[in-house]
Amino acid sequence: MHTIIDKPDIQIIDNVESQTTSYIAANETGKILIKNTGDESITLDKLYLNTTTMLSFDSDVNFEYGDKSLDIQECALVSFNITGLMLNASNIVNVNITTNTTAQVSMDFSASVDSSFYDININDAGTTATITA
Repeated sequence: MHTIIDKPDIQIIDNVESQTTSYIAANETGKILIKNTGDESITLDKLYLNTTTMLSFDSDVNFEYGDKSLDIQECALVSFNITGLMLNASNIVNVNITTNTTAQVSMDFSASVDSSFYDININDAGTTATITA
């Protein structure tokens, strides 16, 4: 099922079929799956962590899938390294993503310790996440 909102909109997809796809790890790494759920193409602008750390989609993140330009219903999977947050399992990290439109999204993540990693496959047939050893 595809939901399109009648305005610019993005969402963070935190899990696919009960498998974690977006997370912030206590080792100061992160991975975020972003989907354009609005009615127009958008360009990802900035990713903020706890409002104090700003990452640019141009230079501070790695695109594992897609790029910063998202058409309607398109996804991007980004990973990044962050330094200086000194996270542990009890920390909550707020992730805020802005775009070139009014669309933005904010979500809180609990820093995970020893998280499992997943292979994420995104194509026309759907999105799947499988655990890696």
